[in-house]
Amino acid sequence: MDATTKAIDEPIKKEGGKEEPTAKPAAKTEAPPALRIAFKSTETAVPLSMKPPLDALVKQINRNDAARVTVIAYAAAVDGQAGMSRRISLSRALSVRAYLIDAGVSTMRINVQAEGDRNPGGDPDRVDLFIQDSDISKP
Repeated sequence: MDATTKAIDEPIKKEGGKEEPTAKPAAKTEAPPALRIAFKSTETAVPLSMKPPLDALVKQINRNDAARVTVIAYAAAVDGQAGMSRRISLSRALSVRAYLIDAGVSTMRINVQAEGDRNPGGDPDRVDLFIQDSDISKP
């Protein structure tokens, strides 16, 4: 444990020798995705059912010149092969990116992350879209 960690984790000593626990750092909260796209196990093409919600999101993005989109893709582990799930998640992310570009979103406003099977929770076969710098609420 380094000095910084020690200082945070140790209780504060008050007058009279009583100890008071220190406040824990606030938990980092993440906003929910503006849109979540579920995929079948090895599917990489944007599902037809998700095109209307994606079109609505594109309209919202294009109304705000400062808005940026982060596309984070996940894929369940395939036979324990992390490399395969990474490739599937990358294909999904690029598929969604291509859809956004074809719908008029500038490439400079899209960030892509392929997380493979490193899923923080939820459906392992999905793509989450997050909007930054926006007054855009969820569709």
